[in-house]
Amino acid sequence: MQGDPISHSELSKALGTTIESYDLIELKSPNRGYLADVFRLVTQVNGQAQSYVLKTASRHEDRFEIAERFGSYRNEQRFYQDLAHDLPFRTPACYLNVEDRFVLLLEDLGDQGSISPLDGASEEQATLAVETLAAMHGHFMANPPPVLQHIRVGLNAAAHDMRTLVAPAVSGYSGSAATIAADYAAHSERYINLFERQEQVFTHLDYRLDNMRFLDTLYVLDWGESTHAPIGFDLAAFISGCLSTSNRRHWEDDLLALYQNTLSDQQVRIHRESLFNSYRLSLLPSLYLPGLVLNQGDPDEGRMLLDRGLAAIEDHSAYLSSSLSL
Repeated sequence: MQGDPISHSELSKALGTTIESYDLIELKSPNRGYLADVFRLVTQVNGQAQSYVLKTASRHEDRFEIAERFGSYRNEQRFYQDLAHDLPFRTPACYLNVEDRFVLLLEDLGDQGSISPLDGASEEQATLAVETLAAMHGHFMANPPPVLQHIRVGLNAAAHDMRTLVAPAVSGYSGSAATIAADYAAHSERYINLFERQEQVFTHLDYRLDNMRFLDTLYVLDWGESTHAPIGFDLAAFISGCLSTSNRRHWEDDLLALYQNTLSDQQVRIHRESLFNSYRLSLLPSLYLPGLVLNQGDPDEGRMLLDRGLAAIEDHSAYLSSSLSL
């Protein structure tokens, strides 16, 4: 790659020891559709190798433009600077957060504990993910960070891609789910008020298996999309996208009840109907990820995500059709 993304002096200061050289190994290939460049950075100190994860702004113009439009780099830097402390869940440790450009040096969790999106989460993994999500949301409900970006900004930023990426992707499908998805993708700005009037909480907004490591506990990675959004956004992303359609249909009600009960244990009360409705409505903007992956990432993974998302919309089509007045 051209130029060093991090200087030896920055690295030495961050790690508290003199680093004379390091090696970079790209972890996420450009064809996977990620919005940042991610490397394993390996140092040698006194003959001992130590590895870290280095995240930098994307070298690919289209991905960089999307990240800038959503404020992804600013969001992740802000999370590690202001919010990643005393949390009731685990995130990678941050050793360096450069102020004048997007450079993060993070704990390297390795590849163990990663789950293939194509395989989907097991019931045990899904249970832990939803319990962790409820702990996360409950923490931020009790300790709300300042709202730097309202949900309207994010949904407006996504509207162009919903029209150009998602609408063409669903055009090859038939049935009520395809009709609902096509209408939402083509006219998502019309429905922003449906999301604005819901209860908002600081959310991860990309809560899926690629951003999780199931180790001694669950680690949640990649906070670039984090912002305030309805409570259903993270639930919809995980339940509709990270479970096989069969497993989602078997576990959906139990996982939503688990989320509600875990919040209740934290003295956070939310009505079942409000939770269920937020989850169902959030299935629609969750189609953004399949459209992005189909266009810029792995087509097989994108098609799988789209199939799962449309199946969930089909199962809740009566409510969604009524909500969109179709």
